[in-house]
Amino acid sequence: MGLTLAPDVLAKVLAAEAYPRSSVRPGRRPSPPAAAVHHLAADDRPPAWRLVVRIPGLVVVSEANRRDHHMARHRRAKGQAAAVALALAPCPRVPLPVRVALVRVGGRPLDPDNLAGGFKAVQDEVARWLGVDDGDRHRVRWNYRQRPAQAGEVRGVEVRVRAGRSS
Repeated sequence: MGLTLAPDVLAKVLAAEAYPRSSVRPGRRPSPPAAAVHHLAADDRPPAWRLVVRIPGLVVVSEANRRDHHMARHRRAKGQAAAVALALAPCPRVPLPVRVALVRVGGRPLDPDNLAGGFKAVQDEVARWLGVDDGDRHRVRWNYRQRPAQAGEVRGVEVRVRAGRSS
């Protein structure tokens, strides 16, 4: 997992992490304190901050072309969501609006419709982490990409979050 964030934004996020961790119920993400939202207001953030999270081993397949049992699909979606939640848990919350690029690394290329369908569970979990509905086009713009794996690189998924207007 890689994390890339502008140094001044990272300093503000780390300084704003003032909520007590012991008051959080297990399995739930705490809401950021009001001070964190204030310090990361749209006027304060640099235009080029970004967050890149790599999740090696997470395989995205064409769900529309698979002829699996419905429980096999359910288990695959739950596993994808759990892997994304685990990868995003240590990352700081980001201020909205954002642009999110979901990148499939490795494997044969999928057509655009199957690529978006294969990312459904990943998109739902990223939206849950952002605290928005995945259909909210005013605060989040989704983009789907794919690229071949480099020599020695493991197939997986990259989640790229950038500051910017979603419309």
